[in-house]
Amino acid sequence: MITITLKELDGVMRGIGAVMGQKIPVLLAYRISKLVKSLTDEAQNREKLRVKICEDFCDKDAKNNSVIKDGKYTGLEGNGEFEKAISELYDMTINIDFEPLCLSMLEKSGVTLTCAEVISLDKFITE
Repeated sequence: MITITLKELDGVMRGIGAVMGQKIPVLLAYRISKLVKSLTDEAQNREKLRVKICEDFCDKDAKNNSVIKDGKYTGLEGNGEFEKAISELYDMTINIDFEPLCLSMLEKSGVTLTCAEVISLDKFITE
């Protein structure tokens, strides 16, 4: 079980994306695909919660509908309550049922990563 915050989720997704773009052995590809599904589900849940928070704190029109201008909810900038709620959302931790990947397995599979990708995948890789 690996614990990450919702704030870390995007970096982990980018790092895993770098591995997914490479030709790797079937077993490793299978493990990565299961991880991607879990991460995608969490990202979708986070997005639903983020939208709900935005709708709760944004400006409303006369019919109590959320006001969106240029693709963005209005009335959120500088709204301390909104910023606190979003911060609490992104600080939430989630548990991902995944056994970390062995660094030597990645290396033997020919996987190459940038330093930034390794940092984002730190909790998902073990020596």
